[in-house]
Amino acid sequence: MNSKIEFFGGEENKPVDSLFNFLKDYKGTLYYILVDLAIPFQQLYPLIKNREWCRYRSEKEIDLDNDFIILSQANNEEEVRAIHKNSEINIKEVRYVPFNEWVLHTNKFVENTGDVDLILGTSYRGGRRKKKYIDYFFNRESIKVEFFGGIKESDFGNSIKNLKKPIFTGKLEDVTKIVEKNSTGFATVIIGDKNYNNNMITLRFAESLLANCVTFIDEDFDVKHKIYPNFDFFYVNSGNELEQKINLLKANKKLYERILEIQHQKVEEMRLNNLPQKISEALKEKEGECRMEEKELKLTQQTNEELKANENVELLDNNNEETEEIEEITEDLIESYVDEYSTPKVLREHIYKNKKGEPIFKVTRNDTSDTDNKFTTYHFERRKLGIGAWR
Repeated sequence: MNSKIEFFGGEENKPVDSLFNFLKDYKGTLYYILVDLAIPFQQLYPLIKNREWCRYRSEKEIDLDNDFIILSQANNEEEVRAIHKNSEINIKEVRYVPFNEWVLHTNKFVENTGDVDLILGTSYRGGRRKKKYIDYFFNRESIKVEFFGGIKESDFGNSIKNLKKPIFTGKLEDVTKIVEKNSTGFATVIIGDKNYNNNMITLRFAESLLANCVTFIDEDFDVKHKIYPNFDFFYVNSGNELEQKINLLKANKKLYERILEIQHQKVEEMRLNNLPQKISEALKEKEGECRMEEKELKLTQQTNEELKANENVELLDNNNEETEEIEEITEDLIESYVDEYSTPKVLREHIYKNKKGEPIFKVTRNDTSDTDNKFTTYHFERRKLGIGAWR
């Protein structure tokens, strides 16, 4: 998942280094989740090559040359590819997944208290939304306005010197309480970076709906009104228009209740999109390509046939401790082995050798579990007569 690579205090980021080394050894396709267009994927070497602690001599030692499939919250593939033009990665495919909807599957509606009239949780984002922020949130004479999050009054410099300012309440101590925080605002407005407009719905949209916060949308963000077709009232072009509509809703209870009803309908509509299923589908191989489980099943069948042709096969575990000689390796043996060692979150490697001591078959088993379920996955590799690399 995309995130900016930091080097706090100028020191080496060892977890990131370990991750790149782990992925460097993996030769398959990498899936990269993109939820912020301001943070494209970054190769590690260009970020560390001039630091005194860098131990790599060239990008070939650490940068990733895998194929990438990007699971993108943005639906404009050209824009996704454009922001990665300097990333030096091979983008095999871009697949759209509305990750902004995930919060709808983990949170319920909360009661709105309306302590302030207009609220927004955000950061300064390098000033890319500065003009919009000033228009919508400053100089609002008849409504109470609040910014929370990383954004600060000092970010705006002298450009707001003579304007009425919103209150800045800073970052939340608990970032999981954004919906609850939004519920203290009567209304909000969704604004995006220019490359978000008509391209990528932000997480703030769903969070605001769940907070029963009237969620207006900047006209530039959704020019064709795809988010709210046939409900132009939600769209605003200026701070003055936004202020007028907030005051109208506060004075007209029936209209306000109708707006919340439409928002609730929008949430149910988005929930029907079945985001978990969309994520599952996005992780599948496309038609015409062999899916991983089919590849592994085929290898299993082929390998069992090979093993049947080799008598006195020995099983060695990752500690190189011999077990009893086995005449034949079958699926039953593998299953009973799993049952015997069903510890969650364990990775084990087992090498099968023929009677000459030549490794012919390797099984890597990965057990993971959550509260209610246990998942076991296998990776099968084989080589002929113990010669050459595993494949």
